[in-house]
Amino acid sequence: MTEATVYFKASLGHGWHLYSQALPEGGPVKTTFTFVDSESFVLVGKVVEPKPTTKYEKYSDMKVSYFENVVVFQQEIKLNDERSVVNGSIEFSIKVD
Repeated sequence: MTEATVYFKASLGHGWHLYSQALPEGGPVKTTFTFVDSESFVLVGKVVEPKPTTKYEKYSDMKVSYFENVVVFQQEIKLNDERSVVNGSIEFSIKVD
């Protein structure tokens, strides 16, 4: 079995924020990765993100974690087939200051 890393890179304009995967309930939409099940690969763990900035947000009335400028998320996978295709979707919310 071959191992690989799938990278997801988001580039944000000045003043824009992309919310983290780890947000409290009742807050903004957190970043969520969903993968289509496949026999050609197996997910290893969860999507990893770098350390976000965490601050109180008046709009949400809570502390929220987010990223600015550029952020890269990573998902480790084991390939059962050298011609594997990884499909899925990403749900997220962004805001501007």
